[in-house]
Amino acid sequence: MHSRIFQISTEPIDKENYLNEDTLQQGDGSFYDYCSEIDEEDRKEDIANLVNHALPKGMFELISDDTMRYNGGIEQWKEEYVANIKKRANALTADNMLEWGSTYYLKQAVENPLDVAYHFYLDGDGCSLLPNSPL
Repeated sequence: MHSRIFQISTEPIDKENYLNEDTLQQGDGSFYDYCSEIDEEDRKEDIANLVNHALPKGMFELISDDTMRYNGGIEQWKEEYVANIKKRANALTADNMLEWGSTYYLKQAVENPLDVAYHFYLDGDGCSLLPNSPL
């Protein structure tokens, strides 16, 4: 199964500057071999799904087919993120640490707080060609 990599910027991105299999590195010196163009309809659906289902509810809204606006809420989301990590860490004990679920869920809470199979590439000054983790 392949996921999506969202290229996010504070400025509009020209189509010729969209990421593709030739410009995006995985981080180990290799490239994403499945990063290919998608048609415009699928692209619009993926962006709508990102805003309406993957990102925290109400934090963003679509203002056009390929543009979203941040509405606020990051402070509350950060509190929830930290609380979830603490909850998962508190569930970890010396007795259950070798069980698959206990450490896996803690790791997921830290590395993938949105619980999505998406990666994000932040486009702009100071950003690299490596996609970020799911957050």
